[in-house]
Amino acid sequence: MHHWQEHGIDLFEGEPHFIDEDSIVIEGHEISAHQFLIASGQIPRPLDIPGGDAAITSNDVFDLEVLPQHVIIVGAGYIAFEFAHILRRFGCDVTLLVRSRALKPFDRKVVKRLVDETIQIGIDVRYGIEPVDINGDVVTLSDDSTLVGLVLNATGRIPSIERLRLDAAGIESDHGGVLVNEFLQTTNPNVYAAGDVAKSRNPALTPFAGQEGRIAALNLLRNNTRPLPERPAPTVVFTTPPIAKVGLTVDEAKAQGIDYECKDNDLSHFLTYERINDTTAFSRILLSKDGHVLGAHLIGQHAPELINLFSFIIQNNMTHQHVKHLEFAYPTSASDVSFLI
Repeated sequence: MHHWQEHGIDLFEGEPHFIDEDSIVIEGHEISAHQFLIASGQIPRPLDIPGGDAAITSNDVFDLEVLPQHVIIVGAGYIAFEFAHILRRFGCDVTLLVRSRALKPFDRKVVKRLVDETIQIGIDVRYGIEPVDINGDVVTLSDDSTLVGLVLNATGRIPSIERLRLDAAGIESDHGGVLVNEFLQTTNPNVYAAGDVAKSRNPALTPFAGQEGRIAALNLLRNNTRPLPERPAPTVVFTTPPIAKVGLTVDEAKAQGIDYECKDNDLSHFLTYERINDTTAFSRILLSKDGHVLGAHLIGQHAPELINLFSFIIQNNMTHQHVKHLEFAYPTSASDVSFLI
């Protein structure tokens, strides 16, 4: 508290809500202001089945005092796969319930390699099945079978706006969050929203929340001088091995009618991966007809760092000819890049 006060900041803890276009109430205090910034993030999506409240979320996992023998994970996104791998390596039996497709934003071939590895390490992956009832530690599934264990709800997150009473301030929202323009300004011009709660073109990922916070602050202070940049979004699923992507997938390129070339490489026999026995390593790079990188999709131990390099290549509009003339330290994962495109 002392740190905030040193900078002339008043800190109120509680659940605020709007009462009109320029006022909120929090814990009995009414506060009026010329401008507001909403940065309330997201909360886990409730598991809407009988007994669904018994399921834990990713917020609770690290507070467990005892590791459960069996964990049933509901979901097929980042959190579901990351915690499946963590808990399995801690020694838990893990069942992963995938309602439709696993890791939808990612390339299908990369995801298949990850799912194969997920099964290989002993995780029971079940497709087209979801829980319909939780009674104590007994979980009834949609195929009428039952499992016994602790349920981890990883069905996604939703914007934390339910209690803000946005309507009172003339702020529009939908299931994707608070509606904002390119300056992160809401339908109430005196209110901005940034981060996961804002329905911007950025994904709900930590680096973009920080970026949006800085942009919103500038626009609050300088009257909308900084629009949200259009940049590709590198993203990683931190499983073992991790997968990563930036730019377009094959499905997206097809849907947009983009003429592209797809270069696939099994990297497991590259020295970079052979020396660490990474048998899953693989890359899929999409190139335009004039040689620009449209998308990069990776699996392997070096994927998280390599995807940053591909993001840099895309952001700087570099062609494969530019990249092939770059020099990198050898032997490093970066030194392989010129062979991937």
